[in-house]
Amino acid sequence: MVKVRTRTSLANSDLSVASEYVTPGAPVLTPSPPAPNAPLGSSNGGSRTTTVTGGGFAPNTPVVVAIYSTPATLTTTTSSQSGAISVTVTIPAGYTGSHTLVATGEGPGGVNRTLAVGVRLGGGLAATGTFTIGTVLLGTGLLLIGGLVVAAIRRRRFDFVSG
Repeated sequence: MVKVRTRTSLANSDLSVASEYVTPGAPVLTPSPPAPNAPLGSSNGGSRTTTVTGGGFAPNTPVVVAIYSTPATLTTTTSSQSGAISVTVTIPAGYTGSHTLVATGEGPGGVNRTLAVGVRLGGGLAATGTFTIGTVLLGTGLLLIGGLVVAAIRRRRFDFVSG
């Protein structure tokens, strides 16, 4: 049974009528990732779509799956009767490099439960800052010079043998 009393700076309410059903609200996304209690599973291999898995949540309670670096909620799901989650999420465009996926919900006894896993998203080739056309021209020039030297040596051998 649950009874609620509201307290404000002005007054306190009377105790509410007992209720057997309480629906917990979804956890609120924090500005920085909360400290994890355990690892979160992920099928991420650099892909934008991944399935996250974890357990230890209170049965049938909301669990928020979010990405951190620039915090964003990816989805809210409900834990199973055994307190497990398995949900496929898509990471929005614009996230590249290393990030943290976090699943936050209520654990047994009403304590916060947070699972986390690091992911790395590809973003194409890295920019190295080198000017590659110069390198290509230098390589081409050296190949031409090498070819001319080989041709000159062969011509000299031919002149020596025939003379």
